[in-house]
Amino acid sequence: MKQESNLKPRIYDFTDFRVYLKAIYEHNKSEHNFSYAAFAERAGLKARSFLRTVITGKRNLTPDAISKFIVGLSLEFNEAEAFKALVHYNQASDFKARQHYWETFLKLRPNSERRHRVKDEYLYLARMAYPILLILLRQPHTNKAKSALASMTGLKMSEVEDGLQTLTELGAISVSHDGQITVNSDGFVTTNDTPSIARQTFHTNMLDKAKECLNLDPSEREFQSMMIPLTKEEFLYLKERIRALVSEVDEKFGGRRPKSERAYALNINLIPITPEFIRSEQKAASQKPGDVSKNPEVLL
Repeated sequence: MKQESNLKPRIYDFTDFRVYLKAIYEHNKSEHNFSYAAFAERAGLKARSFLRTVITGKRNLTPDAISKFIVGLSLEFNEAEAFKALVHYNQASDFKARQHYWETFLKLRPNSERRHRVKDEYLYLARMAYPILLILLRQPHTNKAKSALASMTGLKMSEVEDGLQTLTELGAISVSHDGQITVNSDGFVTTNDTPSIARQTFHTNMLDKAKECLNLDPSEREFQSMMIPLTKEEFLYLKERIRALVSEVDEKFGGRRPKSERAYALNINLIPITPEFIRSEQKAASQKPGDVSKNPEVLL
């Protein structure tokens, strides 16, 4: 009987098709007399090293090449569709397209298999109400009835049940036989395996919520913005300061807070608003490398 480590890699267990192809290559190489040339022949590819250049990221897959790879990999229909979706997800540059193909990929996973953590984390971040649901469950004084949770999060009853299931699968909460909910930790952090599309979806939802809140009375919300010119070093320094601030706020205000009255979102972004400056020839020649103004101009 083969060890689990020798089982053929499955497309459903990967979030990057190149990593999947490398795993398939290593598996077949150890199990059979397999080579890049053998794969090219089986797939009907002219270039003998085609697979290697795809694995190393030197070449993308066109729709025609995807079809040939499916033949070369001997994928069944559902696996083939999942492979197509994952390739398109990894190669797409547009956020909407990436989101579409990732959700398509998730739907193609076999229903019979145990839900994967990466899928649960995507669902957790993709639905802004789920993190809000977890905040509410942490507070000892909030009503934990599903109807009350639905009212406070804006979810339907069925969506609250799905949210509780997702949080349970993630290990964030436990639900007893009599329906009692226990939050297993004061904080919840997603893993590095979480696909970037999940984080992008989360931040897109938060930005949409921020736009909605512009209509609130100023006494209920706070907006600040500034534009500043920075060097690369200053940009990295500010990133670290922002992360430290977020950690400090979470340390002081996160977790269980018996006297809390409402949940808030603190969103901070540091984004480029121009490409790199085009320096005038005279100033570029006179400025020494690393010479940075001590008082950069701040535009409010």
